Amino acid sequence: MPTIIPSSQPSSQPSSQPSSQPSSVPSGYVQNVDYNEQEYDLVSAIRTGSTSAVEAIILERGIEEATKNNAAFQALIYSISLNYLSILNVLLTKTNVSVNQQSIDGNTPIMYASKYGKLKIVQYLLLQTNIDMTLKNNNGDTALSLALKNGHGDVVNILRYGPSYVVTP
Repeated sequence: MPTIIPSSQPSSQPSSQPSSQPSSVPSGYVQNVDYNEQEYDLVSAIRTGSTSAVEAIILERGIEEATKNNAAFQALIYSISLNYLSILNVLLTKTNVSVNQQSIDGNTPIMYASKYGKLKIVQYLLLQTNIDMTLKNNNGDTALSLALKNGHGDVVNILRYGPSYVVTP
């Protein structure tokens, strides 16, 4: 079933066709990727915004089945794109997905959150005890350099000064 995943590749969908991609999903995410049933179920549950639906799928299938073929990692990245912090928490605490796992482009969850200015998610991810902020993606970027390149000053400050840094409106 089609869904949205992060990629550095432009969408292969012709521009003459209307996009069904939600407006809350940043550019740089592509559609029409074929997923198996467990991946589609997780993504569908995330679309609803229901933390309990995501938990139910993980419990029903078991951790190993729910995270097979990177399903949990892809679901985690999708939850970041939609700014669903509670679902991100479920995926990190109830599956074996790593906060330091890298996509095919080398991006980690905090890199995606930093690139797209997801401030609360960046703060949450920085509180994870095993997060590795020295990781670089395939282009040599870190979470900090992605936030800088994309003009997310508040995220830059959180990354520089820590998750307790107070962002003023």
